[in-house]
Amino acid sequence: MGRHRDDRRFRGVSTGLVVAVLACAVVAAAVFGWLQLRDRIQDQGTAAAEACVEGESILHVAADPAIAPRLAEIAREFSATTPVIRDRCVTAEVTPVASDSARDALTTESGWNDDLGPRPALWVPSSTHDARRVAPTAVANGEPRSLATSPIVLAAPTVLAEAMTEAGTGWRDLPWMQNDPAALAPWGLPEWGSLGLALPMGPESPGTEMALEAVAAAVADEGAGPVTEEVAQSDPVRSAIVALGSGYQAAGGQPEATAPALLESLAGDPDPADAAVHAVPTTEQSILTLLRDRPDAGIAAVAPAGATPVADYPAVTLRGPGTDDTTSRAAAQFVDFALDPQRAQVFTDHGFRVGGAEGPEGVGPRPLPPIGTPLVPADAATATELTAAARDPLGERNTVVILDVSQTMGTDNDGRSRLEAASSALAAHVERSPGSSNLGLWTAGSGADGAVGYRIAVPLGPVSEEGLPGGTRSESLVASLGDQSASGRPTPYAALSEAYERAAAGYVPGRPNSILLVTDGTTDTSPGIDRAALLSAISDSADSSRPVTVDVLVLGGSGPSPDTATLQTVADRTGGSLVRVDSADDAAVAAAVNRMLS
Repeated sequence: MGRHRDDRRFRGVSTGLVVAVLACAVVAAAVFGWLQLRDRIQDQGTAAAEACVEGESILHVAADPAIAPRLAEIAREFSATTPVIRDRCVTAEVTPVASDSARDALTTESGWNDDLGPRPALWVPSSTHDARRVAPTAVANGEPRSLATSPIVLAAPTVLAEAMTEAGTGWRDLPWMQNDPAALAPWGLPEWGSLGLALPMGPESPGTEMALEAVAAAVADEGAGPVTEEVAQSDPVRSAIVALGSGYQAAGGQPEATAPALLESLAGDPDPADAAVHAVPTTEQSILTLLRDRPDAGIAAVAPAGATPVADYPAVTLRGPGTDDTTSRAAAQFVDFALDPQRAQVFTDHGFRVGGAEGPEGVGPRPLPPIGTPLVPADAATATELTAAARDPLGERNTVVILDVSQTMGTDNDGRSRLEAASSALAAHVERSPGSSNLGLWTAGSGADGAVGYRIAVPLGPVSEEGLPGGTRSESLVASLGDQSASGRPTPYAALSEAYERAAAGYVPGRPNSILLVTDGTTDTSPGIDRAALLSAISDSADSSRPVTVDVLVLGGSGPSPDTATLQTVADRTGGSLVRVDSADDAAVAAAVNRMLS
């Protein structure tokens, strides 16, 4: 039987296909290995970051004591989130530092005072006023952001706060109220005397500087400001600030006092009518804090009409020693964290405002309204000008006052004579003058001395000098001013001629040398001295290297203005000024005297 051939053949796998499959397998394995390696590297990077491979970093924050406790609370929350910045674990620590102390430290050559604590990378002062006084080189780029706000108000006994609120008292009203002994009488508080506004400039007293700017803006009609240096130096503004400062110091107030101490004293006074201080500029938040601790403190807040100065607690990122890119980023993250709406209640629960909210209840006679027109802060030079005028309102001087005591000065003007109005304002100024100032009093009129037309009532000399009739020179000046009566003809030319010659001969370097003539401007009748003789006598005695100015205060009323052309010429030629004031306006008379003797 024959065999058939089997046609089925064994067919082998193509070599090319095997190579392709193997290649794919190799590539897949490589890709899988690379992905695994990448994930491992990422995991290792994440783990390294979480482990803070670059170590730990502390964000040091210096904050005004008013807001520091709130920021410390937020800092604990921030640190609990374990923030990692540039491979560093960051924690935030807050140190309370008075804003003015931090400001002064940041402006020193070393850039900080270690006695205040660690140098901060983030600074939160009470207001932009402080931030603007620090050199730009110490501040990182970017506009500081406000964390919370509190308007500057006046803390006052409740009865006074209610009266001022009801009357709509404005910032522009404060200067005249400070020096008018009957300022509070229209409100049924005659025994309280003048306003009694304190101007503390010690630590933790941000309200004073901002209140002064608000007064300056109101007096100069500058609206929301900012007040400029030129405005600060203007006569109306300087007179207003001097009036506030001199009134405070006349009542025994010290510029070195602090707002917290005065606030405690005000709250603890059982008889506020007899107190020297009736009002303290401070933040709304500080009043609420005190009232929560002492509900029976008997004080409330007054928000004067006008642009409102605001403590805005800006977050200022700093440059310099101890700061780097990590701390700058940490500061920015911390500020973002603090500004999160979830943390607004941390501030509002303690009397701060966030956004455009109304004031907290219980701090004033009625809830204070939202801040309508915030006052734009002035620059550093302007702020310094205003605070200097309030701190030293009455500098040392060498001045003779010539008081016209002629018959027309006895003219009644709304219940009081011109002579009485002048004597009262001058006496009040004498009592506030530094003991080292030289003051003297001459009286002019034929009734004073018919032969020469004047009398030296109190010789020129130091105010504090003892041994004069009546005690010190200050006491003698006040007594003599109170004893004057109006009689005879006006003879101011005779007094001016002689007084100017003596003042030029007795010039005292290093202080203003001047003569202040207070008169009603009635035509002069000096024996043997007319306009030409007076101007010639002053020209002969004048010496530009030893300047003596002549200022003239003309007291008038409702009648026609007298011819004062000669007196105006005298004032112009000596660098002085002539001012006309209605003698019935006690506040205006006092303000004019203060300006001419300041």
